[in-house]
This record gives sequence, C-alpha cells and structure tokens, in this order.
Amino acid sequence: MKKYKNFYSSPSISIIFIPYFLIYFYNKFYLENFILIGLILLIDKFLYKNLKYYFKIVILLLINISFYCLTFYYDSFHVIHELRLRYFFILYLLIVTILYFLLYRKKNLIEFHNVFFIALSFTYIFRFSVELYNDLNFSKKEFLERIGFNYKDIDFDYSKSDLPIVLIVLDEYANSDEVFEYSENIIDKKFDNNLLKMGYSIKTKFKTETQRTTFSLPSIFNFNLHNNKVDSIQDLDVDFKRIKGFDDLLKDNLLVDSLNNKSIKSYSYGLMSFKNGEKLDSDFYHWWDDQNPDSNFLSDFFRFSIFYFIQDEFFRKNTFIDVFRKDGINSLENIHFQERSFYYFHLYFPHDPYSYYDEYPYVDLNYPLISQEKYTNEYIKFRRWFLYKFEKILKNEKFENVRLIIVGDHGFRHHEKFDPYLTSGYFKGFNKKNISKIKTVQDLGYLINASF
Repeated sequence: MKKYKNFYSSPSISIIFIPYFLIYFYNKFYLENFILIGLILLIDKFLYKNLKYYFKIVILLLINISFYCLTFYYDSFHVIHELRLRYFFILYLLIVTILYFLLYRKKNLIEFHNVFFIALSFTYIFRFSVELYNDLNFSKKEFLERIGFNYKDIDFDYSKSDLPIVLIVLDEYANSDEVFEYSENIIDKKFDNNLLKMGYSIKTKFKTETQRTTFSLPSIFNFNLHNNKVDSIQDLDVDFKRIKGFDDLLKDNLLVDSLNNKSIKSYSYGLMSFKNGEKLDSDFYHWWDDQNPDSNFLSDFFRFSIFYFIQDEFFRKNTFIDVFRKDGINSLENIHFQERSFYYFHLYFPHDPYSYYDEYPYVDLNYPLISQEKYTNEYIKFRRWFLYKFEKILKNEKFENVRLIIVGDHGFRHHEKFDPYLTSGYFKGFNKKNISKIKTVQDLGYLINASF
C-alpha cells in the first residue's frame, strides 16, 4: 500500500511522459521505442528519484512546456482560442509556471498532477481508437454527405477526344500580372507571353476558392466541394486549419471514379497516390503519403514537441521536399503519355522552401522574422528560376499530342499586395468556350471529366 501511495504522491517523469508516448506511438511505432521507454524508466528510478524536490519540479515544468505546449495548442485551436502559437506559448508558459510553483509550495498537490496525466492518457487512448476506427472505415459517400456535397453540372460544348489530359498543379503560384505590378520587371511576363506563342489559352487572374492546398486539391478532384456549403468549407480554412477527411477525398476521389467508368486510366504523380487509379511503374515519392520516409525513432519522438516547431519555423529544411520535386520533374520529363489516360502532376514550385539541390541552393530566410519585402523578393527570384526551367520542359515535342492544364492551386499568401485567391490557368488543346465556363480552379474536375 505504501509503494502504491508513493507512486502517486511523488514527482515522476514516467507518468508525465505517458500521454506523449501515446501520441508518438499512434503516429509512428518503432521497435526502438522500447529502448526509449526503458531509458526513461531507468532515469526516473535511479537518477530523478535522488534529486532534490526543487529540481524535480523544475524538470517536470520543462518537460510539460517542451512536450505538451504544441499538443494543447492544436487541440484547443478554434475551440477555445484563436491565438497565434507565439502568444499561446507565452500564455501557456505563464500558466504552467504558476501551477508548478504551487506544486513546489504544496507537495501534496503532486497527486493531482499525476492523476491528471494518467487521466489524460485515457482520453488519448479513447480519441486515437476512434480516429483509427474512422480511418479504417472512411466512407467517401458519408463524408460528402456530411459536408453537404451535391453535384452540380456545367453545360459544356462537348469536344471529347482520346488524347491524354495532363493536369500540372503549381503550388502557391501568383499570377504574372500581380508579380509584374510588384516587381515592375518585364521578365515576370515572359512565361505567359511565351506560352501564348506556343498556342496556350490563359486565364491570367484565375480565382481559387481557397488559399490552402489541403482544401483546393480535394475540391478539384471532387467536382468543386465549394459549390455546396461554401461558408462551412471556408470556415474550415481559417488560419490553415487541417481537417481530417479531406486527404482521403484526394486519394479516393469522384473524378477518378468517373473516369474509371469511362475506361480512362488515371495516374497520380502528385501529393498522394490514387486509391482507384493505376499503379506507377516507378518508385515515385508521394509526399503526403509519407512526409518523412527516412526519419528515425529519435527524430520522430520530438516531432510533436516545441523543438520541432522551432526547427521547422526558424531552421526550415528541405530534404524530402526536394526529393518530391525531383521525382515530379523527372517523371514529367521522362514519361510517355498514353491515349485515354489522365495524368496528375504536382510540382511543389514556387512554394517555399526556395531550393532545388545544387541548382538552387537552399535559402535560409528565418521565415517568422523576415520582412514581407525580402521574403517576396526571394519568392519572385525562385519563381523566375523555376519558370525558365519549366518552360524548357514544356517545349518537348511529346506535349504536342496531349491536352494540357497548368494551374496554381492558390496564389502567393505572404504579402499584402498579393491576393492569395488569385492564380493563373494555362490551357492547351481545349475548346475556348469550355475554358470560359470554368469560373474557379476548383471547377477543373468538371472540364477533365467532360473531355473524355
């Protein structure tokens, strides 16, 4: 009984880590996890146990701030508050410091502290069980019904063909007019002018319904989710909130299902593979399917801590993004397009990080602290470099016998003079009347579906 009481009535780093371990294990599990657990238990029993009470409380305080601030922030965001992380961190630091000061002054309160983290562990077990069940039993039909989807047709002048359609999505692509107005340099109109000479039709100020890729792409591939319950979709887009279910709608989408019914093959060289599409011959890296393919158990352990946020925001790295970029460009250059086929490419340009191996060495911009002007100037510089490279690819003769759509999923989001809801669309091989009926980026699924 005494041993049982001591377990709850003394500071313990094993107990405070239980909820965090559950978060970590739910997202990724390694055999090496047992080493980490064993190490913490040994530290708790033989080192931490012999420290003075004051140092024990300070260590608990540091663990709480380091490993739980980010989790509590995302769990409470839009539910309790609308704060930016930096302000939430200050508030969290203040509240937690006061609580641990009380723990130091009144030692018997440590029992409530330990019970809280044990109870929190049970809530995570329940929550993750529900999430896992929902993931395994995702129903596209039920999710679409829940967001109020109702298919609305567009009356096209049909000009169907067996020629393949290639959709190339550029990420965070500002339209050339805006860039030119900002830079006052004619070079920023060069790409549009050259594509006009190559026979493309251009929507220079093409509206997108969202400034977030996680909503834009599922909406394109599911016949414009924004046509229905627009307000609710837009509310989800506040401050880039990520909503479970939309990723599934990109992987398992209505457009590919419709094309399958027409015996049209669909290939994804984009952010995610298509559940009902064709398997790729190459070992293509779909970034959203596995964002960190070479990560290890130790780096993943800190993935949900404040250390990750600091590293991600202040020391942005680009290893896996450049792998995805390279696979996309190489596939676009080397692929042989087949008739009666649809191809989706996602080129993560000119989105930051501004890098592409040795061709464009990584630029460390210290994102949260940099001025709008410096950030925008680097964006324009990277955009120019990419479009020069991209234009040379498009001049390959294999693009002569395909119908091509090049579009930004949203505009540039980081300067007040740019409208993040404006991008550009480039079309080749499509009826101009049909192009004119496409009002937003998210309507493109209609055009693709109607063109076969």
